[in-house]
Amino acid sequence: MIPDLQSTRQAFAHWRSSRDKRGATPMALRQMAVDLIDHYPLTRIVSALGINTKALNDWARERASDAESTSLEFVPLNITNATLAPETPSIRLHVSPDNGLVFEGDVHALVQVAQQLRGQHA
Repeated sequence: MIPDLQSTRQAFAHWRSSRDKRGATPMALRQMAVDLIDHYPLTRIVSALGINTKALNDWARERASDAESTSLEFVPLNITNATLAPETPSIRLHVSPDNGLVFEGDVHALVQVAQQLRGQHA
């Protein structure tokens, strides 16, 4: 799917209008901007987002460097469906090179799994 320049521009505008002080651009916005590079001319991206070319190029280099240096290792968890109550909502954990460990689902379910893991390793 091709990233949308307009929605990225709106996200940058919203961030600028809602922040309290000047500071570093949030990582999510940086990633959105870098995602546009393969689909739009750099001049169009920097103009639409109100950033400079150096910043965009730096963000792209950081992302490439992070992706190269990220070592993903499988960590097995000793959890079976039988250890979770049937009414427990599902949870999903996955590793993203850009965002680290990403959790999706119910926080209470994650707490339950963490407690069970803690009990197994005690």
